[in-house]
Parts: sequence; structure tokens; C-alpha cells
Amino acid sequence: MQLKSTMTASSVLFVASALCACNPMAVSMAPKQQAATSTGSAPPTPVVAAANYTCLDNVADFEIRTSVTDFELTGGGGLNLQLNIPNLPISGIALGFNYTGGKLDMTMSLWQPLNPSIYIVEAPGLGTTANFKISAAVFAVIASVGLSFNSSTPLSDLTDQALTDNMTNLTTALAQIQLPSWWTHITQMDNQTGFYIPVGSTGGVLVGDQFNVMDASYIFSGGSACVGTLQMQRMNSTTPIATGTVTQVSTTSAYVKITSATGPLAAYNYVTYGKLAQGRTSLPYSLRVGPIATPLIPFSTGTNSVTNVDLTPYLTSQLQTLLPASYKDQFYMHN
Repeated sequence: MQLKSTMTASSVLFVASALCACNPMAVSMAPKQQAATSTGSAPPTPVVAAANYTCLDNVADFEIRTSVTDFELTGGGGLNLQLNIPNLPISGIALGFNYTGGKLDMTMSLWQPLNPSIYIVEAPGLGTTANFKISAAVFAVIASVGLSFNSSTPLSDLTDQALTDNMTNLTTALAQIQLPSWWTHITQMDNQTGFYIPVGSTGGVLVGDQFNVMDASYIFSGGSACVGTLQMQRMNSTTPIATGTVTQVSTTSAYVKITSATGPLAAYNYVTYGKLAQGRTSLPYSLRVGPIATPLIPFSTGTNSVTNVDLTPYLTSQLQTLLPASYKDQFYMHN
């Protein structure tokens, strides 16, 4: 486990590395597409603001990256097939042969998309089996349609075990660190009477939640908006420049009616949550499945003939199913 992003707090707050709340709506989205729950009539048509920081749009807070680092099968009579990444094996998996041992090593890490050079935490995963055998008929299905989430083969069993172990170890590692502060931004203004944020009921937002607009500066490595990586958000004051309450919410966005403001607001102003409805004390972060690095798994289909199987689609669908169940209170899946 390695923590490379840090936070310090004082009268001026610096939050290292960027988070951007998920599922930002398009700035041209009409109100009727955003309002699923309302405490009153639909809001006026929002004003489309200048897109100075468009790189903040449609970005998840975090992404999970996964790598297969080692794959090994051992059979009777000393037969061995080992895939030490990135080297490829000389021969493929023999169809119908009963391997007496199998091992799959994987690594899972948590990253911030807006600052992809820094990862938050990393965790290993291991899958093992005492019996590995794939018939020609089963392989034909794998080769034609790939592995599905409900596949029941020795290969998918190894992958299931490794990913489950990954997530168990990642949970342990996350419990030992403090994640950067939750934040989002204004996507649209409504004539200075309200604004939209790109987080809705999927992200835990409810009618009655209160949000604060802060005076903050986005610091990019290239020196200007959206040039390079987002290195930090500098809080110029700890006092909100505006506050508001959610009056409408859809799955991917919410409308916040302004209750107080010291001046005009604009799109991409920095937003944090205040007092949340129903006694809640926090909101979850958005999470997406990032790059998956895995070699093609070779199967020997005849003399000097090898067919390769790509595990990437299977791992992607499995992660999209398993991650919400494992981290439902801390993360939600970014579309």
C-alpha cells in the first residue's frame, strides 16, 4: 500500500490531486431531463455558461486499474505452463489436459483520472486452483463468445478468486488512509437563483441536501485552465460565497436553489456539501473501471496452433458488478 496524495488544512486549504464528482450532465440539457423528484414547479431554463474548465466534465472521482501479473499452470509429470508478464509462454494451455495446479496473480490500484500520474492505493490479489481442465467444447464457447460473468470454467474461477482477493485487500488498505475531500462543480447557472451540479440520486444526493459554493482556484500543471494535470484546488477562503438547498434531483444531476450569496456565481465554481438530509454525514465518490492490463491467454488447438483469449471484457463486466456491492457506502459506479 502506498499513499502518494496528501492533504493539509489551515485557514487556507490545499487539496492535493483532483476529484471531480461523476456523471456531469451536458450543459445544454433541458430541465425536464434533469428533474425526477421535485418539491415544487420545474426551475426556469438554465443559462449555459462559458466552458472554461471543460476537462472537469464527465470525469469520475476515482478509477480502478487492474493488471494480471502472473499466470501459471502445473500438470502431472512435470508439465508446466508459466506466463511471467510480459513474456509469452512457448506453448498454450492443452485442451482436455488435467492440470493439477493453477495460479493467477493480479494487482488492483486506485487512481485519480484528473491526475493520472498519482495513485492512491494498491492491493494484490491471488487466485488458485487444484484442478484446471478445459474441454474442447468449453473452449469453443470461450473462443467464440468469450467469458461471461456467469461463466463456470477453471479460468473464470481463477479470475473470480483473484478479483475477490484484490477487493478484500483494497478494502483493508482504504481503511488505513484518508481520501481527499469530496467536491464537485457547478455545471449550469439558473439566472443567479439556482444552479445545477453533476451528481444526482445515484451519487446519494437527496432533496433537502445543502451545498456550499467556495472561492477556490484550480491549479493545473500547464499554468492555465485544463492544460496538463490538475495538481490541486486552492481554497482562497474557508467561508462559502454561496449556499443552497437541493429542490430537484434526477439520477445524474441535482438542482440547487440558492439561499444566500455574496456575489454572482458561474459554471465550474467549486462546490462541497454542507448539512445533508436524513442525518447523513457524507456522500460517496464516483468510481469507474479503468484500464485493464492482461496478456492474451493462449490455448493450444493443434500442432503448432495457438488461439488467444482476451480476459479484458470479462474482467470489465465482473468489476462493474462486484465493485458496487463491495463499496456501496463509499463509491458508486460512474457511467
